[in-house]
Amino acid sequence: MRTQSSRARICEMCGSPMKENGHDRFGSQRWMCTACDATRGVRYYRRQGRAELDALLAWLLGSAPQPLPEQRRPEG
Repeated sequence: MRTQSSRARICEMCGSPMKENGHDRFGSQRWMCTACDATRGVRYYRRQGRAELDALLAWLLGSAPQPLPEQRRPEG
């Protein structure tokens, strides 16, 4: 009997093991469920972007006033 790899994923839909199923256009591994054929990808590169987005939204929607941009007068 084969043992499951430490990289093996479990299907979120049915709980069955998933197998590797190619790569997406960014090179991230794709996975497919062996029972229900559901597919998913694991993208680690978006985690940092999400943290930056959360920080930006907290700053924009926070209680501190936002600085106004300097208005430039036309020369001439």
